[in-house]
Amino acid sequence: MNLKARSVTRFQVMAMLQTARAQALGLQLKEAKSWGLNRALFYAAAKSAWAKAKSIGAKRPVITEFETSRLRHDPVYVLGGEKAFRARNYTAGLRFKFGHQVQTPEDFDRQVKERLGPNWRRAWLDAVRIIRSVDQRDLDIQSRFFNVVYKPRRDILSERWSAFGVRRGRSLPPLSLPPPSTRVTKRRPTPSALTGAMKRRSESTSTVQKKRTVQKKTMLSKDLKKAT
Repeated sequence: MNLKARSVTRFQVMAMLQTARAQALGLQLKEAKSWGLNRALFYAAAKSAWAKAKSIGAKRPVITEFETSRLRHDPVYVLGGEKAFRARNYTAGLRFKFGHQVQTPEDFDRQVKERLGPNWRRAWLDAVRIIRSVDQRDLDIQSRFFNVVYKPRRDILSERWSAFGVRRGRSLPPLSLPPPSTRVTKRRPTPSALTGAMKRRSESTSTVQKKRTVQKKTMLSKDLKKAT
């Protein structure tokens, strides 16, 4: 494999972050590579489709590859709130497709890993650290992943990962992450809160049942009066 470093674009940044995200959400590394490359291709096509739609005054973009899979009734796979199409053949594991083309781990290595050159692992560790630093909902919701995780970092990472090759292994400043105090954490309900919620739900159900019983008795009483 040719590991000569070249400039890194937003395409590689999206693929790397999506791969790290998919792995954090439960996919195996090879599956995550297929997902990451698939998403990078999708967003690149979506950007081009939007530009074309605006130029001709269309209200919505048409992504040819997406429409191809939709018309072929390819199986849908949803991860992190994002819908993608997967290959029907599971022989090599879970693989994703864009149009007629299936994205393989080897494709990822050619289009992303080789682009990063010998500093691939350092860039991969950056991506993993970023994904581990964000809130879970930033991974579970498509718009939050794009706007909160990817968009603010895309150009920073592009320059940083390109600089890896320029500096030829010399140390770079550590990747800045938001301090723990500013990160949004997911609050989990305490046992007492859960108990209280269950109790309120039970009381609410009991109240509804009592009201229904009273209504039935009232209706029965009216029916008896009419009968007599």
